[in-house]
Amino acid sequence: MKRLIFCAALFLSLLAGAQKPTYPVYKELKDKDLEGILSVQQDKKGLYGFANAKEKFVIKPKFDEAENFVVVSSKKEGTVFLAKVRSGEKWGVLKRNALYLFPPQFDAIDDFTTYGTAFVKLGVGYGMISSDGDLLLNSLSAYEKMKNSWTLYKIRERSNEGLYDVKKRAYIIPPTASSIQLLDHVAIYEKDGKTGIMDTEGNEVIPCNYDKVTLESPYIYTEKDGKYGVINEEGKIIYDCILPKRPDFIAREYEGMLLDGKPAILRRDGTLLTAREYDEQIFAANPAVYSADSLLPHFLKKHLYETLSPVEAKNLWFADHSFTPAPD
Repeated sequence: MKRLIFCAALFLSLLAGAQKPTYPVYKELKDKDLEGILSVQQDKKGLYGFANAKEKFVIKPKFDEAENFVVVSSKKEGTVFLAKVRSGEKWGVLKRNALYLFPPQFDAIDDFTTYGTAFVKLGVGYGMISSDGDLLLNSLSAYEKMKNSWTLYKIRERSNEGLYDVKKRAYIIPPTASSIQLLDHVAIYEKDGKTGIMDTEGNEVIPCNYDKVTLESPYIYTEKDGKYGVINEEGKIIYDCILPKRPDFIAREYEGMLLDGKPAILRRDGTLLTAREYDEQIFAANPAVYSADSLLPHFLKKHLYETLSPVEAKNLWFADHSFTPAPD
């Protein structure tokens, strides 16, 4: 009987010892102790710690929540291993040597970007931290990533907006702009009553000196000193601000208007033709397209009609009854 009790006690003792994780005495863990570290949950208290490949805790379970370590770019060290951890209601960032990069103090932490930055929630606002332990931005009211860009974010501070480059860790447009509109390939921003355009690399495509910029995809229409221009969504200038009115290249390929008092025809690819060039190039190449184009302004139709031969005039008349055909 005594032998049975002894065996049972020994078994319970061994079982208790097997369930108890072992903690190294290192104050600062070394790389050789960190192979295969994963985020794990301690069964008894429900706290999270970090164990190595041998299933031994190397960072004592003390977190209410913990995510796996990830490799993050660092300006100071090249790369670092960081993990987001939560204690109570606050999140922090833990280094793989068991020391804090940021003690738990944030309401939420985004994933780190390719360039070692992460947005954090701070009460009713936001901030940005770096993998080097710096608080880069504070007191932000909102942020938004620019489409088709790995580095640019629209930042809002109070009533003003700016454009921030997470790679350079600096503002491309200081937070003094009244508004910034993010498009697929460019950002339109307003400052001091003027408007400019910047591309996804942070390069100024158009200086901030336009009176007005309007987006009607796939075109950006500009206005300056009472003249109009056209830019595509990639930031390429199709027509600078030299036009007396805003063209409509969405509805039609050609737009006619007077330039310097002379009839001219604009193509949506940026080609500017005189009426005579339109006659010779467009109509000669494809009479069907030319005769069917009934969207040209009346004065241009009249000008073109007067330059056509009687046969050409008939072709134009059958497509558009605005004019009486010349006699044969």
